[in-house]
Amino acid sequence: MNSKNNIDRRTDEILYDRQQRLYIGTDRVFALLFILQWIAAIAMAAWFTPLTWVGTESSWNVHLFAAIVLGGLLSILPVTLAVIAPGSFATRLVISLAQAGYSGLLIHLSGGRIETHFHIFGSLAFLAFYRDWRVLVPATVVVTVDHLFRGVFWPESVFGALAASTTRAFEHAGWVLFEDVFLVWSCLRGSREMRNSARSQAELEDAKDNIESIVDQRTNELKCRTEELLTSMKERQQMSQRLAQAQKLESIGQLAAGVAHEINTPMQFISDNSLYLQQCMERLLRIAQSYAETTDLNGPSVSWQERREMALEVLEECHHEEWPC
Repeated sequence: MNSKNNIDRRTDEILYDRQQRLYIGTDRVFALLFILQWIAAIAMAAWFTPLTWVGTESSWNVHLFAAIVLGGLLSILPVTLAVIAPGSFATRLVISLAQAGYSGLLIHLSGGRIETHFHIFGSLAFLAFYRDWRVLVPATVVVTVDHLFRGVFWPESVFGALAASTTRAFEHAGWVLFEDVFLVWSCLRGSREMRNSARSQAELEDAKDNIESIVDQRTNELKCRTEELLTSMKERQQMSQRLAQAQKLESIGQLAAGVAHEINTPMQFISDNSLYLQQCMERLLRIAQSYAETTDLNGPSVSWQERREMALEVLEECHHEEWPC
């Protein structure tokens, strides 16, 4: 629902922007057109109108004054509004009224020639460039009232005849309304196409925003996952380094244990045998001391047999003591 409201709001914004650009551009075209029509009206009043109204004579006359004054009045206001207030409905309304007034002025200057009446249809077609059917209404009203009024009081100015029936004015108004029907339909269709185009653009922008939002969300998620993966990889790398260090220390420990074992084994052997030799030497010294105590070397001479028996007695006594071996 929120997305639909955003699309509707954006559609109105795009449509308004496009309509304003169309209105402003058409206002500028009409501003230039009014200047050209003013010049054309003065030229027509100076060279063509006298021949139309008088015949073969061509001279300065009141129609030239009308072209300068009325043409200036019909041009100055819409051109000014097109410059200071482009795109406003008031500007379009004034342009519509002034353009219809120019049709009446040119018809008058041409002496009511039927060919000049086509300026009305051209003006309505130009006004349809706005794609705003409302600007056709004031122009149609001005043309109808002008034909009725001048058709009654000055038929020569609008129909080129000294007398004309009222039905002729309604006939001209009918053809104007006939064109208005198609122009109004064209304006409505053009406005509908502009709105559909604006809505399509709004939907595309909304889809683009949604896609960008999803992409940003997925990008952030991917960024977070990437950071987590990098952190995990860094932790694994640190753990691997610690494991490798531990394995190195374990290898060094095993090597040290092996070296210590290889060193301790002969050292233990030497230590044990040294202790054994020490005990044996102590025992031998005790035997020698015991033998010396039982044998008086300074006494009378003793035979070898006696000495042997005395030694055996000492050994027999020592045999009952604890030996390390």
